Amino acid sequence: MKNEKRIFKICDINHIVVPRLDELSVQKMTEMMRDDQELRSYLPDEYFKQKTADRTYFFNILNTLYPEYVQKLLFHAHKQRTGMEQEQQQEQTIEMHEDWVDLLSQVPFYSKSK
Repeated sequence: MKNEKRIFKICDINHIVVPRLDELSVQKMTEMMRDDQELRSYLPDEYFKQKTADRTYFFNILNTLYPEYVQKLLFHAHKQRTGMEQEQQQEQTIEMHEDWVDLLSQVPFYSKSK
């Protein structure tokens, strides 16, 4: 009302649903974007202090202002997440010599986890 902040019409907002990943936490993103005056002009000042921004509102505004940047963030976070999952999967893989595979293939066996 005092013309200190800017607003978008609801029809001009590029809505987006951002997955809840640690890499994409609102606190981390707010800290990263702290010096961006364009973004700050659309967000309440409290968001850059101790109060956490509303996730949906924050990412919708960010996506409206910088859609390519948000897409790169999502791609990077997904790439990191799948890379970590693959590493964890490799750590849980059981490796065995071909002789053991041949022996086990000849006899029926059952495996049971607790």
